[in-house]
Amino acid sequence: MLKAMDSAVAGLRAHQNKLDVIGNNIANVNTNGYKAQNYTFKDSLYTTAASSSGGQATNGSATVGGINASQYGYGSMTGVISTDMSSSTPSYVTLHRLRRKTAR
Repeated sequence: MLKAMDSAVAGLRAHQNKLDVIGNNIANVNTNGYKAQNYTFKDSLYTTAASSSGGQATNGSATVGGINASQYGYGSMTGVISTDMSSSTPSYVTLHRLRRKTAR
C-alpha cells in the first residue's frame, strides 16, 4: 500500500513540475527573447518481483500458457527541462546591427 502511495505522489510531483514549465511558457509568450522550454518524464527505479516464463507443451498437443513478469516501481520523476534555442524573435540589438551594416 505504501509503495503505491509513494509512486502516486512521485507522479503528481513530476506532473506539477510539468505544469509549472507550461505556465512559465504561457506567462512569457510575449516577452522578447524568451526561449520556450520542454519537459520530459523519466521512470524511477523499477524492481522485478517475479520473472516471466514461457509456455510449456503437455501431452504433445496442448500448450499451457506462461507467466507474465511482475514489476513494481517508484513512479516518475523529472527527466529533462530543455530550452529550445533555435526558435526566437529578432531582438532590438540584432536589428540595430543589421541596420548599421546596410547603411554603410
